[in-house]
Amino acid sequence: EAIFKERTRDEWGDLFSNIDACCTPVLELHEAIEDKHLRARDMVFDLDHPVEGKIKQLGFPIKFEGSNFEVKLPPPMWGEHTEEILAELGYCADDIERFKARKII
Repeated sequence: EAIFKERTRDEWGDLFSNIDACCTPVLELHEAIEDKHLRARDMVFDLDHPVEGKIKQLGFPIKFEGSNFEVKLPPPMWGEHTEEILAELGYCADDIERFKARKII
């Protein structure tokens, strides 16, 4: 640990870049979505969201020749399916209304 603290992440990356070793930096989220390897594999794409506008999404990681991954719906809004899921779990409409009244959901 002490040795790794002697250099920055990027300095270690540069040091290992010309060595045949399995070493790569752990990227911050903003760095990862711009990574050339992820972009080349179509792992990050922009999606038009009806409320949020353009948002970045992760693509399907498993690639097969001739296969085509397609996003058909935008991600749900926060809590969009809460009532539906609670009903599927067996909560009745009165329970769900009580949860809403008590600001549990």
